[in-house]
Amino acid sequence: MHSSRNSTDTRRLTVARIAQARAHWPRAAIFWVVPLAAALFCVAWGVASLGSRGPTITIAFATADGLEAGRSTLRLRNVEVGRVTRVRALRGQSGVRVDVQLDTDMHALAVADTRFWIVRPRIGPGGLSGLDSVLSGAYIAAATGGSRAPRATFIGLDAPPVTEDGGRHYTLHTASLGSVAIGSPVYHRRARVGQVTGYALDADGHGVSIDVFVAAPFDRYVDVDARWWQAGGIGLRLDAGGMKLGTPSIAAMLAGALAFASPPGRASIVAAPDGKRFRVADDEIDAMRTPNAPAAPVVMRFDRSLRGLDVGAPVDFRGIELGNVTAVGTEYDAARGDVTMRVTMALYPDRLGQRYRDVLGNGDTDAGKALLRTLVARGLRGQLRVGNPIANRSYVALDMFPHAPPASVDTNREPIALPTVPGTLDVLRVQIADIAGTLSRLPLDRIGTDLNAALVNTNTLFTQLDTELAPHARDALGIARQTFTAAQAMLRQEGAGTSNLHRTLTQFARTSRALRALAGELEQHPEWVLPNASSTTPPADAPHPASAAR
Repeated sequence: MHSSRNSTDTRRLTVARIAQARAHWPRAAIFWVVPLAAALFCVAWGVASLGSRGPTITIAFATADGLEAGRSTLRLRNVEVGRVTRVRALRGQSGVRVDVQLDTDMHALAVADTRFWIVRPRIGPGGLSGLDSVLSGAYIAAATGGSRAPRATFIGLDAPPVTEDGGRHYTLHTASLGSVAIGSPVYHRRARVGQVTGYALDADGHGVSIDVFVAAPFDRYVDVDARWWQAGGIGLRLDAGGMKLGTPSIAAMLAGALAFASPPGRASIVAAPDGKRFRVADDEIDAMRTPNAPAAPVVMRFDRSLRGLDVGAPVDFRGIELGNVTAVGTEYDAARGDVTMRVTMALYPDRLGQRYRDVLGNGDTDAGKALLRTLVARGLRGQLRVGNPIANRSYVALDMFPHAPPASVDTNREPIALPTVPGTLDVLRVQIADIAGTLSRLPLDRIGTDLNAALVNTNTLFTQLDTELAPHARDALGIARQTFTAAQAMLRQEGAGTSNLHRTLTQFARTSRALRALAGELEQHPEWVLPNASSTTPPADAPHPASAAR
């Protein structure tokens, strides 16, 4: 009975404890629910946040001017698709690194061929750009490609890329970049068809390679033998042919430009493949010239001043430009003991035409040398001529001079020295010098003295006759005396030269005519001077001496 009482007490105690625990449970549950719910909320928020973010990429730029972490954005087609989270400069390295957090659905931007650049207000060859960033601040723009290879690090561009919906790329080589820059336009027949995408200095430093893009459908106009030239700036050419002025569009003048065209006479165009390389000429005139065969170096020596003859001056053969001057200098001639002017030039004999090439044969240089010797024997000479007197520009002319002194040419010596003849102006100067020398050798002083003495004696004779002649004869003597007095006055002038001598001789001729008229009158009327003359009045039909003197 005692044991049953103990078991009953135990059951009562257990029930009491359970009841007590149940009484405390609502308060304990409320205490743990709040932090548990907060933890669950944080986990859910973190999962949702991670799920709403895209990948993080890093872009390297030369400068981060205008970019701010947390404010600057990444835009694709002007739509925000990410945000800059960090901007840092690397120690010991040039440039900056920019971390960008992409949006959830922008995983396609984190691929190999995506391009990034900073948009800020700038003035370039294409005009003003990035004006929308004036208010919003600088931002990063993106352009997608076609790759699917993932990438997390990129190198940003310095300028916006070219929109390449269709077209071809070409590489141009030039000695100088000129005014061309990235974004400079490319023209065909003065219509814009593409632009410059980049350039780089050659490894040897002897030239510049320019990358250009020509958009479709204009790329089909780029022939495999297309001629390219610098089309920016004002082209002023002043040479022996005169002055030529080329004025491009205002955009090309300010930003520089390139242009291309098909070769002259090309009936059909064969489109150049992508990546074709071309050479760039300085202007359209140089670009359209026929490609030159290997040049033949030639030397000419002149005995006159070479003022006005510059490097690049043309070498002309009856209107055909055979080459150009490559060097101008002096050379001491030991045999003559004198200094001559040496002109070196590059000639392109193939420009003489098909017949000349037929005579040469297929690379037969002996035939060309024999032909040159024949031409020199027939009078082929070089001559310095003035092409543009206003600009004082000269050129070298090759022509045939059949009456030139005999000369020969040594075709086995390089460079070949062609004989020359004096220029037209040089010959004229020599002739004028000869005439001046002949005049200087004339005894003009003695002639003037003798003529003056003759005039004095004649004047004395007139004075003597004046006292003895009749009045009618005195009129003729008066005219002759006036003429001789005028001639004598001319001879007495200070510095009398050839012109005064000519006028004196003219007066002397008039006096002679007057004397001849007077002699004729005296022969017909001797009574004018005879003391026993019956009359001093001439007949009515007798001519007046004054009219005869005229």
